[in-house]
Amino acid sequence: MGGEPGLWIEGRHLLGLVDAAGRRFVDEPRVVGNTLVLRRADLTIRIESGLGLDEALELAGRLVPAR
Repeated sequence: MGGEPGLWIEGRHLLGLVDAAGRRFVDEPRVVGNTLVLRRADLTIRIESGLGLDEALELAGRLVPAR
């Protein structure tokens, strides 16, 4: 989006979170649906939804920073 790399994961998958040292900080992974991950400036945006790629990209394009 906007020339920046992104990641699209389609369908159900497991999400587990780790810290910078590689240690899990969420005990149980959770099942999530379609996910779009992208960067905008110094912000990482993650959208988990039932949307398809085109709709998720459209939604991401409408996001504005909080003031």
